[in-house]
This record gives sequence, C-alpha cells and structure tokens, in this order.
Amino acid sequence: MNPLTIHLANGNAFFLGLIFFITMSALGIFTAHPLYALISRNVLILGALFVSLSSTPIPLWFAAFWAISLLWVLKHLYARQPGNHRRTRFVHASVILLSLAAAGLELPYHLTPGILFDRNKTLVLIGDSISAGVENDGVHAAWPIIFRQQYGVRLIDLSYPGLTLQSALERLRQQDLSPYERPVFLLEIGGNDVLGDATAQQFSDDLHALLSFVSQTADTVIMLELPLPPFHHAYSKAQRRLAEAFRVTLIPKRFFAGVLGGRNATFDGLHLSQQGHQQMADMLGNLFFHPNHHLY
Repeated sequence: MNPLTIHLANGNAFFLGLIFFITMSALGIFTAHPLYALISRNVLILGALFVSLSSTPIPLWFAAFWAISLLWVLKHLYARQPGNHRRTRFVHASVILLSLAAAGLELPYHLTPGILFDRNKTLVLIGDSISAGVENDGVHAAWPIIFRQQYGVRLIDLSYPGLTLQSALERLRQQDLSPYERPVFLLEIGGNDVLGDATAQQFSDDLHALLSFVSQTADTVIMLELPLPPFHHAYSKAQRRLAEAFRVTLIPKRFFAGVLGGRNATFDGLHLSQQGHQQMADMLGNLFFHPNHHLY
C-alpha cells in the first residue's frame, strides 16, 4: 500500500488533522495578519480532509459542535474583514479545546493493549486470506505456521480465503473444540465484509453473532481492529462498540496497518507476501510475549 493510504488507514491522519486545527487556531488567537488568513484557510481545510478520511468514529453530537466552530473560523477567514476579536478568539479557543478533547477520546484506541497470553492455552485463529493466503501467492509458510513454530504456541488455524463474518461463524460451528478447555480466540476477520457489499448494520449484526458464539467458550477473545477505507466510520464504531460490550481485547489498527504498509509486505497491495507473513507473526509475537517492545 502507498504511504498516504496507510497514513489514513492507521489513524495517524486523524491526529495530524488535529495538529493542524490546534496550530492554526492558536495562531489565530494572537494574529490577524493577512498571510495568516491565506495559510490557515488551506491548512484548516486540509486538516478537515484528514480527519474525515481517517474513518475515525467521533460521536455525532461532538462532531457537530466541532464542525460549526471550524466553519465559523473559515467563514471569518474568507470574509477578510475585521470582526469581533473577542468572539474570534473565543471560537479559536473552542476549536483548540474540542480538538484536544477529540484527541483524548481517540488516543486510548491507539495504545498498546495489555495481552497476557498463557502458553498452556490453545489459540484458535479465525481469519480470512490475510491469514490463510491466496492461491499462487508464492508463500510457502503463512504467518499462523510461522507463529506456531517461532513461539511454540498450540494454534488451531481456522482461517480461509474469502471468509466473512457470517461464513466464519458457520465454519466455527462445524468445529469440535471441546478437547480444548477455554481456548483463546484471535479474530482477524471482517475485511471482506467491509470491502464487499455488507452494510454497516449487517457488519454489526454479523460481528455481534460471531462474538456471542465465541464468548460462550473462550477464555479470552482478541481481535485485530480493521484499517478502514475513507468514510467507513460506522464500521469502526461497530467494531469498537462490540469489542467493549463483549470485553474483547482490541489490537489497535495501527499494528495491522503497519504490517500492510511494511516494506515488500504485500504482493498486490493487500495480501501478504512471505516477508509480510513474517512481519505479521513478529508483530503478534511481540504483542503476545514482548509487549514492552512497543513504546505506546
């Protein structure tokens, strides 16, 4: 994937947009120079694009207040007429405070999760072609095989190319996992639903059904947050909401996106190359067994 796509998918674009808002609004409190108006208009619009395209699920009521404040600032900048400086400073300060609050709301979803994996437990993987690979991809060992060998984990690989949330549940129901007492489930699933024709509501319903089934037998459920295309806020909102409802450990999307954006990690922009499978195994291994390798 190209760097811009990864920047949008991993959530960094959201924080960059916030930095643009805060910087320009802070300058707006102290200056009314014509050059500031010219630069800030473009920077604020660019920041708004980054925030919008990042698919970060900001609460609607919060986004409304935020958008109104930004639009007022932009209107004032485009008018190029002296206005009420006190009111202008107040709105600029509002944009700063709302942006800081937005950063505070989103930041917890980017922090490294505390995963305490017991090697005596069985790990059950539910995944799609990111985990299973695809035909003629030149991969001789997908990341589940590498992970099993490299870390000595008892891993049941139920990944399959083209798997969706609904078909994953059907596949899981056909398995006899009774010999494995309270296994740990790892979910790398949902990408085909997002890239296919599933609506956000269907995505939510199918994920709810899958998590309901898995939670009945799981000791712990771990799920990879999906790096999403632009304007897919509703899918992200559903995944986060259900992860919280079912007490699922959610691995922030920056980790998954970091693998997809790694050097020579994919052969078609999405599916992992052999190097990508190794990077995926290493990333999960660090999270499971060496969490201190990640600084935040």
